[in-house]
Amino acid sequence: MSFFQSARWRQLGRAAAGALLLGACTDRQPELPPLSAGQQPVLSTSFEGLAGWTAADRLASVTQEHARTGRYALKAGRDLEYSLGYSGRLGDLLPQGALRLRLTAWAFTERPTDALLILQVVRPDQNDHSVVYEKLELGRIVTRSGQWTPVSASVELPAEATPDSQLRLYLWYPNALNFIYLDDVALYREDNY
Repeated sequence: MSFFQSARWRQLGRAAAGALLLGACTDRQPELPPLSAGQQPVLSTSFEGLAGWTAADRLASVTQEHARTGRYALKAGRDLEYSLGYSGRLGDLLPQGALRLRLTAWAFTERPTDALLILQVVRPDQNDHSVVYEKLELGRIVTRSGQWTPVSASVELPAEATPDSQLRLYLWYPNALNFIYLDDVALYREDNY
């Protein structure tokens, strides 16, 4: 078997594809392949209910100021560096397991932003060691102020991500002078990868 047929070559190819999918070198949202027809999310919220969303001291980040659907959206910004965050056991979200996840959401800002949407998978049995830490630079994607913009990312789950790992999702906006809003967050298992 040649190097180009080896598992290492496939792993390098997936890593390169992941970097391209996340738009590491572009100022616009990358095109991702479509999800399977009829595919249902493993997590979905428009913040009308907060099951799985934690940090009671950050409830002020759930707002009615701007919402894409329903009455509520999540915000971070001035005096709210971190939003309310989601935390859930990977095995509960993905009982059949998965190789990749697709995160989709809609973001809104009134001014240019450097806010980040963080998707993290940690191992509680290893002092919350991160096995996945993806940050979507929303300012590179949300280039028009005053309108809702779709954002998405495709994330590979490494073998280190066990069913007991915790998936975390939150907005982070350090040094903010304005606000970023997030709504209609969904997480899918990517079966067509």
